[in-house]
Amino acid sequence: IPMSIEDFFIKDSPSKRYLLMSLALFMLIMALIAYFKGKLGFEYVFSLIAGYALIFFILKNAALPLFPPLTEKSSDANAMARTTIAIVYIFAFIALTISYSL
Repeated sequence: IPMSIEDFFIKDSPSKRYLLMSLALFMLIMALIAYFKGKLGFEYVFSLIAGYALIFFILKNAALPLFPPLTEKSSDANAMARTTIAIVYIFAFIALTISYSL
C-alpha cells in the first residue's frame, strides 16, 4: 500500500525510523573519522547535534516556527514544503559532515 506524504509525516513508520538511524550512524562514523584526524572541535559537534535534531523534529512532525504540524486536513502545499525542507536539510547535513571530516 503506497503511503502519501501526509501519512509519512503523521504516522510513525519503519522507513522514517531507518532514515533517522542511518543518519545517526553516518554522523557517528564521520565524527569518529574527524576525531582520529584531529579535527573534532566544538563547532563540529554542535553542528552535528543541531542538524540531527532539526531533521528529527521535521520528520517527527513537530511544530516548527514556519511550518505547523501536518494533520489529515493539511493542504498539499504544507506537506510539500515540509518534504522540501527535510530533503534540503538532509543533503546539507550530509555535505556538512563530509566536508568537516575529510
